[in-house]
Amino acid sequence: MLANLRGLVSENLVPRPQDNDQATYAPLLKKEDGRIDWNLPAQQIYNRMRGFTPWPGAYTSFRGQTCHLWAEPFSLQTLTGGAPGTIFREDTQI
Repeated sequence: MLANLRGLVSENLVPRPQDNDQATYAPLLKKEDGRIDWNLPAQQIYNRMRGFTPWPGAYTSFRGQTCHLWAEPFSLQTLTGGAPGTIFREDTQI
């Protein structure tokens, strides 16, 4: 990446066409893709929450209700332990 940026700045970058045989398509997202699988590692859940914003969003079921998660989760460095799906509470002062 750095070499490409330097080449762009120095105008030595030689463009080349994309090889369409190597190109792939991402599937269309569905609402169900936003459902959180609490068995995934925390990093994957976090990445999916970021990747699915704004559509389809991240959601789960809690006490029989659909719960949409809008805020960013805790820092992955501060939380350790707990079974998948464990909910931690952060007390903050305003």
